[in-house]
Amino acid sequence: MSGDVFVLIVNWNGKEDTLDCLRSLEACQEEIGRVLVVDNGSTDGSVEAVQRHFPEVTLVENGENLGFGPANNIGMRLFLREGRYPYLFLLNSDTVVTPGALRILVSGLGEEGVGATVPKIYYADGQRLWYAGGRIDWKQGSAIHFGQGKKDDGSLNHRREVNFVTGCALLLQREVLEKVGLFDERYFMFGEDVDLSIRLVRAGYRILYLPEATIRHKVGGSVTRKGDDFIYYHMTRNRLLTMTKHATWREWLPFVFYFPLLWGWKAIYFLIHGHYRVPGAMVGGARDFLKQRCGASGLDPAGGTN
Repeated sequence: MSGDVFVLIVNWNGKEDTLDCLRSLEACQEEIGRVLVVDNGSTDGSVEAVQRHFPEVTLVENGENLGFGPANNIGMRLFLREGRYPYLFLLNSDTVVTPGALRILVSGLGEEGVGATVPKIYYADGQRLWYAGGRIDWKQGSAIHFGQGKKDDGSLNHRREVNFVTGCALLLQREVLEKVGLFDERYFMFGEDVDLSIRLVRAGYRILYLPEATIRHKVGGSVTRKGDDFIYYHMTRNRLLTMTKHATWREWLPFVFYFPLLWGWKAIYFLIHGHYRVPGAMVGGARDFLKQRCGASGLDPAGGTN
């Protein structure tokens, strides 16, 4: 591997997905200089499998699940310390990269003012869109994926600037990380890419969506294994964190009215369907945000809020 791109993948008990992802990168060898897998305390044989099938890949073992943001930050610090590669490619372990995609993303970084490029992302079926660009949605304290869940009809096949990049697949220039910093580790999981997107734009960088570059995403992977209470605890807490960090009073106004209605409806839905722990997890997320309890303090081993 002799290219300019440092690829960073975080794995947690996703052995087969991670192996598929690494196999897909074999078609991008011209662009790739180094591949780093940061393992978050997997117990499914992931570490041994990566070492056996991809001995050229650098592996960092955390010994425990530090969360998405903190684990990525370990890799980002190594990327910055090494100083050899100009580009960092953040990639989810449950993705498959299409041949030529990385080359297109790298070429986009050559345009004036562009600090990050993002591909078109399909669900695993390769037909339905998961991400075709996106924007910050202040009324939810989160972001919207353009075209999500829809069949690709070509209407989103034009290059354009966006103000939201998903951490699923994101190519960054070194100078961007040096200027805007790493992921905010208070998020642990969910929302760290929203926070990074806002910081990128406010630092003056352009974010370019390049639909010619495509990947497939086996959505859900490690997250669904943790359950809805884990998901909604962190989404509640982290959206409040994003609003507090970045929102102006004009952006707070729609959030104050819309967010309680949306989350209230979701709580009722989960109660009706017998998922009684989820509403409690939402309340726990809001409570822990008010207590400034962020990072990995969200859920105990049994799945309830602390």
